[in-house]
Amino acid sequence: TSKSQTDYWQKRLEESKGCISPADARVFAVEEDWSDGGAGNGLGTLYAWHKACAMDSKLKADLEAGKISVGLFHTAGKGTRLAPMPGSECNNKPAVKLPAVIKTKTTVYPLTILEAVIKQTGVYASSRKGRLS
Repeated sequence: TSKSQTDYWQKRLEESKGCISPADARVFAVEEDWSDGGAGNGLGTLYAWHKACAMDSKLKADLEAGKISVGLFHTAGKGTRLAPMPGSECNNKPAVKLPAVIKTKTTVYPLTILEAVIKQTGVYASSRKGRLS
């Protein structure tokens, strides 16, 4: 992901709290600024977790204490297996629009694949306290 994509998702996911994620959710969009080719799924997950912890000094302690669960969603890749849909979003696969909308306090957005995945997997959060998934 690029810096502009990171900024976009941070803003968008913050705006959709209470609709896609709980209103009190902590959202951290992080840029994978690894060398060419990226870090891959395993190392990329650890790297993203490390960067999120640097953004919130209580995150790791809250997870270890079982106060929270953490969902980490990778958005890397241009979406080749979803072709041709990602082409409509400049090969930004998490931004592919679905036939639904999100109504925030200020606007109505088309639902994206990333937001749908966050909403769908969020039902597990309360049963996974203390876990990074």
